Formats: sequence, structure tokens, C-alpha cells
Amino acid sequence: MKNFFLFALLITLLPLSAATFPDPIAEFRGQPIPRSAVEEQLKTIGDLAVGDLTGRRAALRKILEEFCCGIILDDIARMPEYRDGRAAALRYIAEAQLDDVTASELKKQIDDPDFIRKAVLHLFLVSYYGNAAFSVGDDEIEDFYRQNIGRFRTAEDIVFGVIASDDADTAETYHARLMQGENFERLAKESDDGKARQEDLSAADLTALRQIAAQMKINEISPVILRNKRYFILKLQKRTPPGFIPLAKIKDALKMELVAFREAQLLQQYLNEQINEGKLLLNE
Repeated sequence: MKNFFLFALLITLLPLSAATFPDPIAEFRGQPIPRSAVEEQLKTIGDLAVGDLTGRRAALRKILEEFCCGIILDDIARMPEYRDGRAAALRYIAEAQLDDVTASELKKQIDDPDFIRKAVLHLFLVSYYGNAAFSVGDDEIEDFYRQNIGRFRTAEDIVFGVIASDDADTAETYHARLMQGENFERLAKESDDGKARQEDLSAADLTALRQIAAQMKINEISPVILRNKRYFILKLQKRTPPGFIPLAKIKDALKMELVAFREAQLLQQYLNEQINEGKLLLNE
């Protein structure tokens, strides 16, 4: 309550220009907040209508809260138990109880500053709120999967071979040999000389050929196709119908997504608690 009256007094007495706010403008956790630290942000208050006192109060409060959030996060990162960021990242991965593949992928990030910061925040929030806040059960993961099933839909996928030639007669000769029973894959290697594989085609050509192949039957050989002065013969090798990514394949990824959502909620709760416990003191 004391903070509220100090804050109200600040808004009532001070002129609206950023330069006339007191310096330091506030104190948080015993640290002064110099006006210069938030001076650029203070200019946004001038964008509000002069008579909009509520809006101005909210804008100033938000500016100072965001600055205080940065102080809190820096304080957490400097705690002795988290100074070894790499060890914190490894501990975070171990406590997540993931499968070997997912854990191995995460370990590739253990020297990344952003990953270390995430790991430290997670470990701190667990120590502050208790591990139960971050336990995600199989039922929750399955419910999340069902509720968001559209995200995990897979389109039809096809695999097709390509024989390409710059010459119409050569392409027709290849096609005739295929019709006589010659092996497509062996002829493709002979014809392209390593230069006309699918990965070497332009995106536009590959898209157009894929659309044609999608209309074919498995192992069907196409007629000679002319496109951009080149000649192509296709063979549809495999067709995977549309479906959904199996839950088992992405279970750990969904678990981490749910944990991250709870982290964000608890971090915001912690920041609000720290700011509202009388630790943000606004100067008159």
C-alpha cells in the first residue's frame, strides 16, 4: 500500500517530460534505478493523451517493472550454484528425464548461452516452487497431443526417380529401353552422369515433376516429359499416405513444450511477487 501511494504521488507531482523525472527514478532490491536507464522508454509516455492519467501510470509502471525483471534475472544467473553454466545445463537435461536421443540432442546446446540461461531459470524455479510444478504426466501429454492434433498432420509423401536428357532422341531411346524391361535405377545412373539427380533440379522443375509423379502408380514409368527445353522420364518409387506424426515419436518434445509453458507462467508469477512485495520503491 505504501508503494501505491508513493507511485501515485510520483505521477501527480512530476511534469510529463522524461528529463524532469527524479534521478534516480526508483530503487529496487537496494539498487538505484537511474533515470538514464529507462529514459528512452519514458518518452513513450508522451505518446499518450495528456489527460490519460491512468494510461500514463500504467506505462510508467510497465517500464519500471520490465527493468526490474532484468535485474531479477541477472541476480538469478549470478547465484553461486549456477555460476558453472555448463554444469547447470547438464543437470537440467538429466532432471528432465528424457529418452537418450532427445537428451543427446539437447547436450549439443550445453555451451549455448541462451540454453544455459533457460536451464538456470528452470533449476531456480524448481528450487523455489518445488519440482511438482514441472512434472508432466503421460496423460497430460496425450491430452495435449489430441487437443492439437492438427499440428501433427503429415502430408502425402512420394519418392520418385528421374532420368533427364537435353536431347529428345536420347530421351526417347532411354524410354524405349525402359519399356523393354531395363532397370530404371541403373539407366538413371548411366544417363545423368551424376548431374541430373533430384537434388540438382531447380525448385520449380522439382515441384512440377513431383506433381506429375503424384498422379502415377507405384513403379509406373512416365512418358517423356518436356520442361524448360529438357526431357525427363519419371518412376514413382514410393508413396506414403497422409497421416499424423505418432505420439511416441514426439512425446519428449511435447513434454518439453508443456514444461516451457509452466516455466513461463511461474517465472511471471515470481517476477510479479518480487516486484509487489515492496521491493520496488519509487522516488518522489
